[in-house]
Amino acid sequence: GHYGRGLGLIRAEEQPAELSMVAVEFDSMTHNQVDELVELPRVVARCLPETKVNMIDALHRRKRIVAMTGDGVNDAPALKTADVGIAMGKNGSEVTKQAADIVLKNDDFASIVVAVEEGRRIFTNIKKFIVHLLTSNIATVVLLVVGLCVRDATNHAVFPMSPLQTLTVNTLIIAIPAIGLAAEPVSADIMEQPPSGGRRGVFALDVLLDIGVY
Repeated sequence: GHYGRGLGLIRAEEQPAELSMVAVEFDSMTHNQVDELVELPRVVARCLPETKVNMIDALHRRKRIVAMTGDGVNDAPALKTADVGIAMGKNGSEVTKQAADIVLKNDDFASIVVAVEEGRRIFTNIKKFIVHLLTSNIATVVLLVVGLCVRDATNHAVFPMSPLQTLTVNTLIIAIPAIGLAAEPVSADIMEQPPSGGRRGVFALDVLLDIGVY
């Protein structure tokens, strides 16, 4: 509990006894007993390899996305079980590096936060880019198709825009702003947002709704 408070894992108003546990005690609990806990322990002392795997399994049963860091051979099973396994590049063993999804070259945990923030920025900007491009292009196509359905006095189809105008719209009005959207800086609250989930693609419901509204 003392180390947990020192690292900021346990706040001053919280009881360390409720949020810290010895590995032997945690491993002796059944799945049902672990699942009945209001909150999983934030600090587990004297962890064995199976302790880490049990903790990851417990988090998965709570529908959590888990990232695991490790440097020793005994961390390899947990790195494989986690959604994202991160091995230390300088001091990590070769077995750990092979089991991991990401190898942290500088062994600095702060790099993980920076990488997550940059990944979220890129994913968010890709969605903005797609919403802008699809919205603009769908509007242009609808306008041209509607024009084909309209006839003038000579019974010829009406073209609202010439080919040169269409090309100009696509180049100046659609493409250039889209490039700006793709290069937008990270928003201030991006790290406060929950994970989107590994199976959620770019064309999620919110993107489709934005395209329809715009």
